[in-house]
Order: sequence, then structure tokens, then C-alpha cells
Amino acid sequence: MNRITLAPTTLPNTPPLDYIEAAVGAGFEGLGLRLHKSPAYPNWIDWLGDAALKREVKTAIAGSGQEVVESLSYYLLPLSLEWPAARDTNYVAAEWAKQAIEGTRRFLTEYYASRAVARS
Repeated sequence: MNRITLAPTTLPNTPPLDYIEAAVGAGFEGLGLRLHKSPAYPNWIDWLGDAALKREVKTAIAGSGQEVVESLSYYLLPLSLEWPAARDTNYVAAEWAKQAIEGTRRFLTEYYASRAVARS
């Protein structure tokens, strides 16, 4: 079975430590990290340029049980889902992460069910 992981585009304006905490709190099975600023996400926090924050991020990941499954800004195939929080919403990162994992689980259940029906 495929794991459900949290992509950095889901919570693009969330500080890295809050992002890791949201992934853990929502029950994701891994996470991706943005390592470079994207034109699409101008409020990204350069955690690699801050030595103290970089150490904190490494420590948080090591203690979280999360596996880092993607980096930079690429998408894994054959299936990649993104659930970006709408701008100007009042969701905190942990709440949106929970909605994203629930939506992803629903989608995957329906997706694989439809493929099974198509093959039979």
C-alpha cells in the first residue's frame, strides 16, 4: 500500500518546525521538505540558511518518526496529490494537515476502487 505523506506545498507558509509538528499530529507517514524558494511561494522560510534553525529541523525530524520522502520541488509519479490551504483561511497548520490527510485517504480509496473495477 502507498504511504500518505505531507508535501511542502500543502502548508507553504508554515515555519518548518510547525510543519513537522503538523505532519506528526495529523498522522502522516512521511513528509517532504522544500529546500529552495519557489516563485509560487514567496513567504517560504529559508531554514537552510539559518544554522540554528537547521539543527532544530534535523532534531525535530529525527525525533518525529517521520521519513523525509521528497525534497526540492518535484512530484513523485504516478500519483501526486496536493491540498494547499486557501489563502486568507483561519486554519492552523495542524488542522489543515488533518483535512489534507482525510481528503487524500478518501481520494486514494476511490481511486484504487475504480482501478480494481476497471480491471475486472
